[in-house]
Amino acid sequence: MGRRGRKGVYTPLGNKIMALSDNQKDLAMILNLTQQSISGKMTGKIAITMKDIEVLSKHFDVPFIYFFEDSVKTAEEARAWAQVLRAPQDLHHLIGLASKLPEPSLKQLFRTALAIKTTSDYYAEDWPQHDRDVFQPPPSGD
Repeated sequence: MGRRGRKGVYTPLGNKIMALSDNQKDLAMILNLTQQSISGKMTGKIAITMKDIEVLSKHFDVPFIYFFEDSVKTAEEARAWAQVLRAPQDLHHLIGLASKLPEPSLKQLFRTALAIKTTSDYYAEDWPQHDRDVFQPPPSGD
């Protein structure tokens, strides 16, 4: 169920937008709308436009995928996905191969990747910069 606003329940997209801002007043200022219009957009009574999404995406430095992919729950996850989508073709190929693995194998692959990252963090000073960059998390946008 959606997060409850003052006068109704937010839509899934409304919940994602409200997760970026603490209140509707701030969103109204960002989108140059009234607080009543923001309330209508969050509850689904007024359509959220692509222009709204574009403005919010730029303002909060959040990729579009954040707003439209159900599996992306946080802005940090969206930034990580955006980094993957900008990755070199060989990484896209690797992800395609990994997506064909059965779930237990995929979980093992993930555990292995975490172990590699932990190792890279431990030995970071001894590794060339390029190798360290491969294992760095996406920027948090702070």
